Amino acid sequence: MQFNVGEHRGRDAAAVNYQPDESCLMGERRVSITIDAPLEWVESVGSLRLPPKADQRLQELMDRNNDGLLTDTEREDLESLVELSECLSLVRAEAIHLLGRKPE
Repeated sequence: MQFNVGEHRGRDAAAVNYQPDESCLMGERRVSITIDAPLEWVESVGSLRLPPKADQRLQELMDRNNDGLLTDTEREDLESLVELSECLSLVRAEAIHLLGRKPE
């Protein structure tokens, strides 16, 4: 995944060129997009997390996996949630990098 910062359009916006990584495309074709993004938007992307219920379900499935108790359906759910979590982490990291900040 790649974000390229273009010329800042004032203190409250940035030009952002986004190119998704193959792992986050989920069957879609690669697209390169340049947008003028409000700084507030980039900051909100930098704080993306799984919703609490999805995060709790991920934790439960990881615990069941560690105990060797996952059903086939649960294993598929775990793989999907892990993939989603990884993609969110990559997008969040790129936004934080774009903002010139350190991860929390």
